[in-house]
Amino acid sequence: MRSQIRTIVLFGAFAAGFLCPQAACLKFLIRYMIALMMFFSLLKLRPVRRPLRREHGVIFAVNLLLGLGGWAVFALPGNRVLAETAFFTGISPTATAAGIVTALLGGRQEFVISSFILTNLGMAVLLPGLIPLVTGLESSGIFLHVAGDLAFVLGLPFLAAALCRKYLPQKARFFTWSGDISFYLWGVTIFLIIANASDFLRSRAEGFKEAAAAALISLALCFLGFTLGRCIGGRRRPLECAQSLGQKNTTLTLFLAVVYATPAAALGPAFYVVWHNSWNALQLWKRTRRLERRSAGRKDHA
Repeated sequence: MRSQIRTIVLFGAFAAGFLCPQAACLKFLIRYMIALMMFFSLLKLRPVRRPLRREHGVIFAVNLLLGLGGWAVFALPGNRVLAETAFFTGISPTATAAGIVTALLGGRQEFVISSFILTNLGMAVLLPGLIPLVTGLESSGIFLHVAGDLAFVLGLPFLAAALCRKYLPQKARFFTWSGDISFYLWGVTIFLIIANASDFLRSRAEGFKEAAAAALISLALCFLGFTLGRCIGGRRRPLECAQSLGQKNTTLTLFLAVVYATPAAALGPAFYVVWHNSWNALQLWKRTRRLERRSAGRKDHA
């Protein structure tokens, strides 16, 4: 029942955003919504002390390649909107919830948490230099602008969550139990982002085609992420590497796409939310069915 409600909220946010382009005037709220979401999500993150493994470095490199490679595919023919869409979708780092989903699927959560820390911090360092390259922004202060925005939506929530866990543990536990807060903030954020994109696309003759292309690009990158992740993991960590590379923190890149790219570029990361959540739901359903069959088999033998 809970998953059905979440699905309805997610698709409802998409539909409402497309139907209410006037809400684009509220896009200034997106940065604050995302910072709050990151704070609530990071409160649930358990610190790990295991060293990074070779696969973590490969995941980071492939993550970077997905973003830059996707951008190059469309930038060379001169399609700026689709090039930015592919970049901001592919470059998205590991999601905060990837570790939780991995544990539910029977994998090792610690490995994915390390991937989250490496890819998010690594992309935070690289993106101030990459965004001017892929968007064509040439302002001398663009590097500092991007770095400042990243510090606000990623660095500040990270610091606040760490301080809250250390000095206000009871408050931290309360916010952790209130897991739906982050999800509903995410729903409102999706609504504002889609409204902003809808307002932009309605002014363009190719608007519908660009939206459809963004959906297909994000679907292709989702397939590549999970597939390449399994290849990186091999026989030892196929699930962990697949979730690290396929389940993405589009929260971060959605914000950056809205601020520094064409509004339509944010559609790629937005559609990605649908694809990777759909794949995770299918994986969890298959695992539940498998466990039920095993349980039934044990009862029959007994």
